[in-house]
This record gives sequence, C-alpha cells and structure tokens, in this order.
Amino acid sequence: TSQNLRETGQDARETSQNLRESGLDSRKTGQNARETGQDLRESGQDMRETSQNLRATNQALRESNLVLQERENWFRLLVESVTDYAIYMLDPEGRVITWNVGAERSKGYKAEEILGRNFSIFFLPEDAKAGLPADELAAAARLGRYETEAWRMRKDGTKFWALITLTAVCDPKGELRGFARVTRDLSAQKAAEEALRSRNAQLERY
Repeated sequence: TSQNLRETGQDARETSQNLRESGLDSRKTGQNARETGQDLRESGQDMRETSQNLRATNQALRESNLVLQERENWFRLLVESVTDYAIYMLDPEGRVITWNVGAERSKGYKAEEILGRNFSIFFLPEDAKAGLPADELAAAARLGRYETEAWRMRKDGTKFWALITLTAVCDPKGELRGFARVTRDLSAQKAAEEALRSRNAQLERY
C-alpha cells in the first residue's frame, strides 16, 4: 500500500509537471500567435504603403506621358508648319517614315507616295548607283551628323541644288533608331552664283 501511495504521488507530481509544461507551451503558443498577428499587421501596413507608392508612381508616369505627348504634338505641329524646309525621318535602313509639308512642296511627293520608300530615290541616278545614299547614312551614324550640298531629284525628274543635313537619332541606350533629315532648296542661290560667275568671266574676257 505504501508503495502504491508513493507511485500515486509520483504520478501526481508528473501530471503536475506536465500541466505546468503544457501551460508554458500554451503561453508560448499565445506569444507566437500575438507575434504572428503583429507581423501580419506590419505586412498589411507595408502592403498599403507599397500600394500607395505604386499609385503615386503610376500617377507620375501618367502626368509625364501627358507632358511628353503634348510636347510631341507641338513639335509635330511645328514641323508640319515649316514649308521652306523638307524635314523628315528615316529608319536605320534609309526608308522614309515621316513626311512634312515642306518635303512635299520641295520634292513633289505626297506622304502616301513616299512613306516606306528608300530615300535613295531623291539622288541623281549616277549618285545612287555609286552608293552615295549608303555612304551618307554611314557617315551620319559614325559622326552623329553629316552635312553636304549636292544635286537632288524631284518627283518630276527635275534636279535642284540642296543643302542637306542628316542627323543620327539614338535611344537612351545609344542604339541607332534612325535619322532626321533636313533639306533646303538652294536652287535660287545656286543660279545667282552661276550668273555672277558667268558675268565675271565675261568681264574678264573684255
């Protein structure tokens, strides 16, 4: 009987110890739950802040795009209003991708007739055959800008003396996106110079 009592006491002590450990585990579980809840609340706050930052970033991008679009519209209006200069863009292979009123007036082509065609069509046949169009593109791509005075062709086959500026257009990474080409008809000045030279030659003969 004494042995049974001792064993019963031992069992009681073990049960009490188990209860204490169980209570400790419960307290740890509760603490972990509270910490998890705090983490979730902090995560929710971070997500709200991130969402707010994304909305602010999107708003800034929309405003920036609107500004860029407005600038592009103004630039397009400016280019289209210029009639004394042929201003147009070429892709990296030399195909015409934009066309302004000045270009139509200078060269005689309407936009629907020239867009997508290679700009070599504006060169004298012998110059095009000699590879001058490709040489101009290569020079502009290498130097960033190429300028020359030369004869060019209109749609009707007549030629005119032109001042040509070809500028390479690159993206922010430095990759070539195309060329901006500006052509000014200097035929009147060329004719005046030829007339002056002719008259001076006559005066020298007299």
